[in-house]
Order: sequence, then C-alpha cells, then structure tokens
Amino acid sequence: MQTMTGATDSTDGTKGLVPKPFAGDQDKYLKGDGTWADPTATLTPIVTTLVGNDSNKSVRTIASEEASSAVAALVNNAPSSFDTLKEIADWIGTHQDATDVTLIS
Repeated sequence: MQTMTGATDSTDGTKGLVPKPFAGDQDKYLKGDGTWADPTATLTPIVTTLVGNDSNKSVRTIASEEASSAVAALVNNAPSSFDTLKEIADWIGTHQDATDVTLIS
C-alpha cells in the first residue's frame, strides 16, 4: 500500500499508510496535509508574549509583578508626603470639606 498524501486547499489527499514519524516526534500529530506538527507551535509565541521568556512563572506571580509595577509607577510620581495610602487617607481625613484635590502639593 502507498503512503498517504496530504490534502491541499484545492485537492483531496489520498488514503494510504501514515508517513513515518522519526525519533523525537512522539508528541507531534499528523495534519491533514500529511505532515507531522508540534501542537504547541502556535501557542508558544502567545505564551511567551503573556509570561515572557520565563514560562516557569505562575499566573499568580505574573499578576503580582504587574500589580507591584503599577503601584510603583503611581508612588514614584507622587510627592513624598503622599506616597503611601496612609498619608493620602490622613489628608482626606483632615480635609473632608475640600472640593479641589489639586490643592495637594
């Protein structure tokens, strides 16, 4: 029996024996075009975009790093007298009648 041929966008494939997989292909799957493919190939760039090159990080670690970065950016742009939530809460507590928060300096 002949080896199968894969389909294309305009022609059907032909039935036959599956093409031989080689050593290292144990995690691949047979595509309709008759080739072996890595099922993670399309996901790898997406995962790399999401977690960077360190795929050993958990989602929790990534979220924590992103939150810390966002908070640091806020704190770095605040005057030293208002760079903690306690300082901001204290100011609000003593200025409850303030109508213009741009008075903070």
